Amino acid sequence: MRGLEKIACLIWLGVGGFFSVGSVKYGVGSLSEPGPGFFPLFAGLMLSTAAIGHLARLILKPCISTSGGTLWAEARWGRGVAVVAGLILYAFTVNFLGYLISTFLLMLVFFSLYDWKRWKMALIGSLAVISVTYIVFSVWLKVQFPAGLLRGLGV
Repeated sequence: MRGLEKIACLIWLGVGGFFSVGSVKYGVGSLSEPGPGFFPLFAGLMLSTAAIGHLARLILKPCISTSGGTLWAEARWGRGVAVVAGLILYAFTVNFLGYLISTFLLMLVFFSLYDWKRWKMALIGSLAVISVTYIVFSVWLKVQFPAGLLRGLGV
């Protein structure tokens, strides 16, 4: 199984390298004025770094033998399905409810999936996410978010 993981790491390393090299021809720009190739370069470098890190972990860590069970026997499908369903629901409701309300609800669901017993932390985390993203994108970068139900409040 580890051999397949190593091959997958090499494939992802190649994909990251492809994006990094290909982005240069579009012009990377600078941090203050990024060009069209800036994001693909950054994404390619991050993907390559993650692939190298995982490959190093596979090479340096000894193989832990597993039982003869199937690959997906231990998978927890509930969280994955809930995340996908939440993102689909978010995509359909963000224009009606608005960015702040729909993102707060999505983050609340995501944080509660991690640990459903700690609602206080889920509420604080959700408020922190929408506060930081609103300040950075709407106030600082002047990006307009869907106002939705809060349209009358000038948000």
